[in-house]
Amino acid sequence: RRDYHTILTDLDSRGFTPERTAVVGDNFEFDLALPDHLGYSVIQIESPFMLEHERLYLQHNLRSALVRGFDGILEAIAIRK
Repeated sequence: RRDYHTILTDLDSRGFTPERTAVVGDNFEFDLALPDHLGYSVIQIESPFMLEHERLYLQHNLRSALVRGFDGILEAIAIRK
């Protein structure tokens, strides 16, 4: 986790810019808060452990999606099977 910012910065320098990249995770605080802050699109996989304020934030953030599984991820990034 301490190298997460460095990893995201390295991705950006390789063409995976926030405008063109989505970060997927199942925990907002650990997986998605930093990429969201840096302007990346974030996709959270729903879990029974989600906090209500995270759910509300994701529902109102235009760069985010809340999905139930892999098919939801594909839909969120507009890839069709």
